Amino acid sequence: MASSGGWRRFANSNVVQLTLVVSSVIAHAVLGWVGVSWFGLGGWTWLVVAPLCAVSGTALFEGCFPDRHIGAVRSVLREVVTVHTSTLIAATPLVALFCILLPALDVPLAVVRRATLASYGAAFALSAWAIIVCRRWVRVTKTVIALPDLPQEFDGYTIAHLSDLHVGSTDSKDVARRWVALANRGEPDLIAITGDLVTRGSAFYSDVCEVVAELRARDGVCVCLGNHDLHDARALAAGLERAGALVLRDRWHVWARDEARLIVAGLDPGGSLEATLGDRPAGGYTLLLAHYPTVFERTRGWGVGLMLSGHTHGGQIGMPWFGDTVNVATLTGQRGRGLVEKGASRLFVSAGLGTTGVPFRVGVRPELARLQLRRARAPMSRPPRD
Repeated sequence: MASSGGWRRFANSNVVQLTLVVSSVIAHAVLGWVGVSWFGLGGWTWLVVAPLCAVSGTALFEGCFPDRHIGAVRSVLREVVTVHTSTLIAATPLVALFCILLPALDVPLAVVRRATLASYGAAFALSAWAIIVCRRWVRVTKTVIALPDLPQEFDGYTIAHLSDLHVGSTDSKDVARRWVALANRGEPDLIAITGDLVTRGSAFYSDVCEVVAELRARDGVCVCLGNHDLHDARALAAGLERAGALVLRDRWHVWARDEARLIVAGLDPGGSLEATLGDRPAGGYTLLLAHYPTVFERTRGWGVGLMLSGHTHGGQIGMPWFGDTVNVATLTGQRGRGLVEKGASRLFVSAGLGTTGVPFRVGVRPELARLQLRRARAPMSRPPRD
């Protein structure tokens, strides 16, 4: 039973990577099968070629994302391999359909080949746009959040919300510095980072700490950790603290303006709300940073006025022009991006800045959110706008 539970936890925490590996294996196997068919090798040749393509193609793809710094040449190679693999995964369903259905209908081989190449071409165009352009096209959103119980002294308070930076996996320190410039340009009162500063391992801890050290806000930088930050959470938190950030791991901090108090708390993945919020001073307004949006459902009765989170990357893949509402996250029962109102409480979910798995975004651009808190007697929040 323990072994079964361990595998289940491993699968749940690595679901994106496991899905990509399986998809890559299938896509490269189909590529091998199509190649055998096209060249008329026949027989059982495909039993050798298809597994060989599956193993070698997937190994090459996985090898492009090591937990260490790589040079310029390998960075370019990674981009090429990533576009190719994404193209195969996207094109495989149609290619398999064409290669099975059309010959069964006595369609000439030349037509089957043209249909197959057209499918690959369309998937290649989509993948190149998603990986080379869309994932780097940061959307700076501005959202006014009406909070019925917000103290008058904090009316107009501004927050730059960053989430899911994933520095090092596909986005370098230099890319993250451009995000820093965007955050600093708004001269916010507070900068909040809601987890997943890196993707895996600890090789990029120093990079992300250098990035965080360049952030500037009147009341400083607050950070909560995400599930990808737990490889050596103590080391990462210590580095961030040295960089000038306030790392809130199941604890809170108070900012005061005259008699009013803003309590900013941070919850670790798997952390306890009781341990985090139980000893807060009475009478303050609570802003909770928690990586998982699902925590919002548990905050009822804890007096949380506003919660900021990320984790889902806004779905990362969504329907163009409708990506905020129709995306992988919402279609799988998770929170996408944007504002949620429940009674006097609010949740804002960021689409994040980085990516995991294939660095692929369509319909859901990376987001840096500029939030303005306004005191209101009734819900009157304005949706995000560019």
